[in-house]
Amino acid sequence: MGLCTALALAASLFPVARARGTTMVRMSLEQLSQASSVIVRGHVVSAESHWNAAHTRIMTYTMVAVDQAMKGSPGATVVVQQLGGTVGNRHVYVPGSARLEPQASYLLFLEPAESSRYVVVGMEQGAYRITRDTKTGREIVIQPTGEFHVGAAAGVTMEGMPLSQFQPGLSRAIEAPVVIPAGTSLPLVIESVESDGVGRLQVLARTTHDIFPSAKSVVPAGSAVAGAAQLVVGVWKIRWAEVMVRGTEIPIRATSEEPHAPNGADPLRGRQLVVRVR
Repeated sequence: MGLCTALALAASLFPVARARGTTMVRMSLEQLSQASSVIVRGHVVSAESHWNAAHTRIMTYTMVAVDQAMKGSPGATVVVQQLGGTVGNRHVYVPGSARLEPQASYLLFLEPAESSRYVVVGMEQGAYRITRDTKTGREIVIQPTGEFHVGAAAGVTMEGMPLSQFQPGLSRAIEAPVVIPAGTSLPLVIESVESDGVGRLQVLARTTHDIFPSAKSVVPAGSAVAGAAQLVVGVWKIRWAEVMVRGTEIPIRATSEEPHAPNGADPLRGRQLVVRVR
């Protein structure tokens, strides 16, 4: 599941009035940039809402014309999908979702979803409105700030900054290295293994949750973690070497041990574990 979409799913399944005390993780500009495969400036062309195939959720699909790509290689348009919307007389509102207004311009932090669509990273946090100051005529960027609470209508304020001042900071955030400090715990599930000789395996795992190692770094759920395993006296000793975050390789040092499954069982695949970075 993509970054911060679990909260949106929970909100869509339960009435807003009953959902209390849930807080969205506040993400820095560096974290938003690292968690995004694509960052674009664009303007809303159209939007439509309809039920999913199972008729259990209302989804909204917003087409955005790409005016400038800051990260990644999107096409001329991107389609952003979000939980919630209006179909007939049924309206579903998901707290914290990005409100993409018709014809408005945005700076969008995106990650891939199914069917070549995208979701907004961090929900509303990943949609910066671009508008023009009526007094100076300069373009400004508006960012939601403050905490988001499921079921709370208040608590979100808006701050603006001239686009010319915002862009250098965005460029630095996109280029900032991902740092995974010692002591970081990585919850993993082993996805696949490949023989590397007798008693040796190449191991590929993926993170099962979003991890925030520092205020300026993030490892999204589903990030690949690679390592090598050696069978020693009935135990697989695994040395983890790197984490892949949105196409960037981050070297790590970590070890773990898993018991060998006898009788020809598929080794390690599907195992869940927590690895602590040294």
